[in-house]
Amino acid sequence: MKQSHGMKKAVAGIMTFVFGFLCLFVAPAQAAMMGTGDLLRLPGSDTAPSAEILNDTRQALAHQLQEWGVSPQEARARVAAMTDSEVIRLAEAIEQMPAGAGVLEFLAVLALLGFITLVITDIVGVTDVFTFIKKM
Repeated sequence: MKQSHGMKKAVAGIMTFVFGFLCLFVAPAQAAMMGTGDLLRLPGSDTAPSAEILNDTRQALAHQLQEWGVSPQEARARVAAMTDSEVIRLAEAIEQMPAGAGVLEFLAVLALLGFITLVITDIVGVTDVFTFIKKM
């Protein structure tokens, strides 16, 4: 009986560690369709946006960063440090990148993994959280 309890405890500990470790690597996948405009802006393409368009785009990006709470000096410094291709890519994708996206999904997955861990440890007999689960 003592060996069985020790084994149950070891299995529950390992399962808890594995589920906790897997939670660290949950990240959303990102993919997008490329339009003609995107293909024209790829490195090596013949057409490039004019300096005026890039300047206007940089100002718009700095303004958007300020609206999100970045100080004006920091926003200008961040945009100035970007390459032209980075400015173009960010300007095209900025409306699709809300700050804090994915938090609810992450919390839901975390809660589900926690529930599964508690159920497994209840079945093994390490914890007694759920009264409807019969122990081994």
